[in-house]
Amino acid sequence: MKITTASRNDLQQLAEVHIRSWQQAYQGLVPQQVLDNLDPVQRAASWEKRLGSTDSHILTARDDQGITGFIHTSRCRDVDLNPQSTSEITSIYLHPDYFRQGIGTLLLNSAVDSLRQAGYQQVSLWVLSRNSNARAFYHKHHFATDGQVKHLTRLQADEVRYIRSIN
Repeated sequence: MKITTASRNDLQQLAEVHIRSWQQAYQGLVPQQVLDNLDPVQRAASWEKRLGSTDSHILTARDDQGITGFIHTSRCRDVDLNPQSTSEITSIYLHPDYFRQGIGTLLLNSAVDSLRQAGYQQVSLWVLSRNSNARAFYHKHHFATDGQVKHLTRLQADEVRYIRSIN
């Protein structure tokens, strides 16, 4: 498995992994209609915007078949955290064929190393409150909830915030 920085040539694969991951991991956690209506063209356009942002970084995991997963980080968007010292993991998605093979850990560790080198002191993320698999993954990797919760109307779900020191 190779970790690389995403490029514009990866947009279609990023969109495919994103959608397939959501459809598998969020089954029963968000309305089925949301999962059924995920649009690869819209997802690719969204990733293209993020690739063009100076505050955004996308790392991909690749094998001989292509992208197996990716992680996106940016300056923290939460107004109660300092974006100069706090980064945010906005997305970490794996193709379902690659779940539970250590690729998420590889991506997370690579991203944390990059953020530490960039001078960030902590990293935050939001996760669906009912996503027990993701929550267990973040606990295993030294993230802790800080009590912040927000409701996502479109997904009819709550998210909880996790934070980890990376000093």
